[in-house]
Amino acid sequence: MHVFTKDEYLQRKEFFVHKVVRGELFISPTDTIYRIHCDATNTLAVSRLRKIKKHTGPFSVMAPSKQWVREHCRIPPSGEEYLDRLPGRYVLILRMKK
Repeated sequence: MHVFTKDEYLQRKEFFVHKVVRGELFISPTDTIYRIHCDATNTLAVSRLRKIKKHTGPFSVMAPSKQWVREHCRIPPSGEEYLDRLPGRYVLILRMKK
């Protein structure tokens, strides 16, 4: 395990992005707890996360863009209204297309 400051991350951002794309997990603080993350499109990384968390159910996903949500999630007619409000303080619970 390695610990990096925000400044170190910003100086070596491409390096860290490459690691995440390759399946590495990472931890980040939120307002109240620390969260463990991975690239949700990387099946190896998701498997590692499931093993560590001993979790078999669905995970929440932080989407990189509204376009990504539209491409990968089933959006009911009422969901478009809330998708248009993003970014904001909303959590949308949607089913994945795959």
